[in-house]
Amino acid sequence: MPLLKVITNASDTIGNAMAYVEGVAKSTRTYEVDQAVGQAITSIAEKSLAAFIDTEARLSPKSLHHVYEWNGVGKPLARLWKITGQYKMGSITLSSDFKQSRTYVPIKNGTTRRHKFTYKAEVMEKGQTVRITAKNAKALFFYSQSGEPVFIPKGKFVTVKTPGGKEVKNAYQKTMFRFVNSARLNMDMAKSSLFKEIERAQALAGNQMPKSVSGKLSKTSFERIGEVTASKHIRQVARTYQKAKRDVNG
Repeated sequence: MPLLKVITNASDTIGNAMAYVEGVAKSTRTYEVDQAVGQAITSIAEKSLAAFIDTEARLSPKSLHHVYEWNGVGKPLARLWKITGQYKMGSITLSSDFKQSRTYVPIKNGTTRRHKFTYKAEVMEKGQTVRITAKNAKALFFYSQSGEPVFIPKGKFVTVKTPGGKEVKNAYQKTMFRFVNSARLNMDMAKSSLFKEIERAQALAGNQMPKSVSGKLSKTSFERIGEVTASKHIRQVARTYQKAKRDVNG
């Protein structure tokens, strides 16, 4: 039987191709991809928390009306708070700051002078006692709960011990804590297509293997090429999710 000996570099070619594929798989473990995906998940968490607070406010307006503009409870455009997320070393931190109110306090009981409660959210959340005195008028005028007119001369003041009502003190902070123990973030992550798009990004990188894998480059070089290619596509996907912050804070 004749013996045919074929000299080929198929072993190197296969090895280089496998190294490229391995590089694509390893791309999710690189620092750059970890940061990009982590920040994308943080953006989803910010949006999830914001929606959770809006929902809670609509369900319990007496507790959370103070962190929205007047007559805007639960409405995203009326939020008197902004959420900031930070990703570091596999951990997400969400924090919140209050905004100043820019709308006039609704006029009631026949009063005509208009004013703003600038630090409405912060003062009511802390349950701080408020003293109200006449500033540009000779006296304060309002109606009591019984409907009787009340005049407070300039220099005197009215003390409001629980502005916004007893329910508002620390209500916003408690809502944030409830979010942590709720399933809302897991639900929103499940709804998100982020991880499916990351898989598609890796598949796309796999299809972009160099046309020739039998050249002079080493297996390590092909692995690095696969890693860089996949990393680029994954970071592109992650950036689209990072834009979600604009929806949270306007």
